[in-house]
Amino acid sequence: DICTTGDTCSNENCVGTGLLNCDDNKACTSDSCDSILGCINIQDVVCEDDNPCTLNQCFDSEGCVFTPIVAPCDDDDPCTDNDQCVDGGCQGDALVDCDDDNVCTQDSCNPGTGGCINTIVAGGPCDDGDACSTGSVCQDNGNCAAGAPINCDDGNICTADSCDSNSGCTHLPQQAICDDGNLCTNDDACDENGFCSGEIQGCTDDNPCTTDTCLPESGCSYGPQSGPCEDGDACFAGDFCEDEACIPGDIPACDDGNVCTLDTCNEDGSCTSVPVANLCDDGDACTSSGICDNGTCSTTPIDCDDDNSCTQDLCNPQSGCLYAPLAGQSCEDGDLCTEAETCIDGA
Repeated sequence: DICTTGDTCSNENCVGTGLLNCDDNKACTSDSCDSILGCINIQDVVCEDDNPCTLNQCFDSEGCVFTPIVAPCDDDDPCTDNDQCVDGGCQGDALVDCDDDNVCTQDSCNPGTGGCINTIVAGGPCDDGDACSTGSVCQDNGNCAAGAPINCDDGNICTADSCDSNSGCTHLPQQAICDDGNLCTNDDACDENGFCSGEIQGCTDDNPCTTDTCLPESGCSYGPQSGPCEDGDACFAGDFCEDEACIPGDIPACDDGNVCTLDTCNEDGSCTSVPVANLCDDGDACTSSGICDNGTCSTTPIDCDDDNSCTQDLCNPQSGCLYAPLAGQSCEDGDLCTEAETCIDGA
């Protein structure tokens, strides 16, 4: 028997002590041994998963392998058509259109017969086709009952509100007296576009010492402001604002700064200057006080001679006489007993 190994005589008989290893290490064969022929390895493993969407194969190294394929198939559902293998499964397109165009029924197809099932869903929301109603509800008979009328009021007095069953609410501009809610406008009225607007009102209290503004929520507002102002008296300048009032200034508007004229202010604000005979001072330290002559200050230059031949006699209009010492200049000291006199340090 070639299917045994380690044959040994025992009790006058030849006995095999082991079996021949016929495993060919291939998953797709059935391994056996014939006492005459020896090892028999037949490739007879059948791999079948009963799935038309897989390719059934057997590989000696790993055994059965089921690979998804793309091919026509039959999912045994009469409600589908064009069945195709997808990812190892059979899927079909919807064959029967069971939509009865009634929002109050739940539409489906019987996979056993291929017939349609349209189940009434009472109490569910629906659309009755009227854009002017809302809250429509399905009835027991499968009809959609109209809901309550919708509210088309847009709260705008400048529009005429209505409803069209096809398009819904409409808001057409209309003429009317209105209020735009802005206290800074007057004569509010609806315009051609359906908006309420008015004319901006002026906020002025004719007070130069207030800031005039308008706030839409509260209206006119007058706040104090500082700075110069005009009190209406043209004969004085320097008017200024204080506590929302214009305080008169104390600067004569007609003062021409000339002491030789008498300045007066007329009611119309014009100035009159009349020459007067006054003592005057032209502001020059090098002149003596003068006398007004026909509106002009007439003065006489002062004498800065110090009778000293060793000084240079000068006059500064701001400070008066100045005496600059001379040096090295010949001079006469009045003494007949000296000669060749010379100025030194102003002497």
